[in-house]
Amino acid sequence: MDSTDTLTSIAITDANVFIDLIEIDTLYLLFELPYTIHTTAFVIDELMDVQKAQVSKFVSNNLLKVREFDSGEVAHLQQVAMQHRKLSETDVSVLVYAREINGTLLTSDNPLRKAAQKMNLRVHGMLWLLDEWVNHDLLDTTNAATHLIYLMSINMRLPTADCVELLRKWEK
Repeated sequence: MDSTDTLTSIAITDANVFIDLIEIDTLYLLFELPYTIHTTAFVIDELMDVQKAQVSKFVSNNLLKVREFDSGEVAHLQQVAMQHRKLSETDVSVLVYAREINGTLLTSDNPLRKAAQKMNLRVHGMLWLLDEWVNHDLLDTTNAATHLIYLMSINMRLPTADCVELLRKWEK
């Protein structure tokens, strides 16, 4: 969650981050950060149609790069998935892509986060994104806190202690 963490200029986004961003109406802020945002076709396919429609606007405007995989690469993903049995094919696609381009993985999925850390990849989640928006003056702390509190009410996977710590930081 520390924004002093080194971050490459490329961030690869997982489906759960897109879903959360759409839910709290902050998807556009992802593209205001000084990073090139990437994802995979597997992630796009995992989204519901209404979510795909929102994300596709950023693809059309060349703000979101989408990595397609050919059949040989899909076979490789399936081999990697056998080594990471807790991960879906979509998870493996962003993991392999992050390693491929030395990007930072953006995910809130704990098994994916752990796999990325084992591979020495940089990985951050929604709390880090919210704090980045504050640090880059894209959100003030009051609005960031409002978004986080709402997100906590709809996403039970968020680490409560870390959420409370971030809210306290913004109160100061």
